[in-house]
Amino acid sequence: MCVVERIDKVFNDNEFLMSAANGKRKFDEDRLYYILAITLNYFLATHDTRTKFDVDSIEKEYKRLNSKYLTKEEVESIITRGFLTHSFNACERKYIETYGFDYWNKIPEEDRCELAEIRNIFNTLEHELGKNPYVTFREKDKGIDIVSQEVYMTVPGTKTIHYAKNAPERLYFGPMGQYWYIDFPMVVGESKKEYLMRVLKYRIENCTYKVDQEELIELAEKIIDYYTQYSSCIAFINFMDMLEKPVYTISYGMYGETNLKDYYHSLLDSRYKVEHIFSHQRNDRPESFEIGNLVTLAKYIPTDLSFANFPDVYSLKQQYLKERGIEAGVPVSYKNCVRVDSMKNYPDMIKKYYR
Repeated sequence: MCVVERIDKVFNDNEFLMSAANGKRKFDEDRLYYILAITLNYFLATHDTRTKFDVDSIEKEYKRLNSKYLTKEEVESIITRGFLTHSFNACERKYIETYGFDYWNKIPEEDRCELAEIRNIFNTLEHELGKNPYVTFREKDKGIDIVSQEVYMTVPGTKTIHYAKNAPERLYFGPMGQYWYIDFPMVVGESKKEYLMRVLKYRIENCTYKVDQEELIELAEKIIDYYTQYSSCIAFINFMDMLEKPVYTISYGMYGETNLKDYYHSLLDSRYKVEHIFSHQRNDRPESFEIGNLVTLAKYIPTDLSFANFPDVYSLKQQYLKERGIEAGVPVSYKNCVRVDSMKNYPDMIKKYYR
């Protein structure tokens, strides 16, 4: 079993996931993402095929591994066998697996027309409800045509998990209103589509003017139907395959070319622990070495990719609530699944969508 297949297996081991998320009287979302991040880093660093798929074993092994500084040879092994990652919603994975990220002009015409319809609907929603401000800023700098061809990457670690849980960012940081959706309680037993549509309906009815809101809600439903077919996916891109490719880093609005070869050699010339290899910024390096947010054009990413499915955390939360015997129809907080005893503390605008 290759290392990415092992990561895929543990990321979709239900017992492992529920153990990682099971906090004292709440769904511990932060701990879940921490465990997923160190699991990712542990297996990529070691290519271990023996450690059991349980939280305690992986935590113990990762702490042991991270307790000492690495030799130059150990660092080189991690990097040369390592990956950059890109997290995305898996609805278009079938095209990426076949053609790579530069798939648009290679897929059948009928499929391209269907995708174009989805993208046109998305453009309408973004026009009325807002774009991901991160992308808007980049479009002003580089132009819409170039940005539409870009693929964002990061070194493995916490940001890989962060981007996977919010994939596609275009939805969650745009029409959904960035973190607006976490202010809305979930309802036990409702589908992910029902939950997201409640938030989008609120956004459309309270944040748009001089538009046909009913028509916009219909368009929103098509987008939600599309993106709730699948959960997120992580693409693993061989680090060494990108060593000679044009790659840029984005750090706090600053843009500068990142020479991955310089970064690679800087790791070999320094003393690091495993956690440093998978961190996103070298404190002893200039800002251009902030490699948590990398961008390149789709055509530069090779087609030889590996993939791991990312768990649908919304479904995990609903499972958690069911196992605790909380009856259907009860509102709970989105983040930690704690029962909401009363909606009276929520703004009237939100309460309206729970009647």
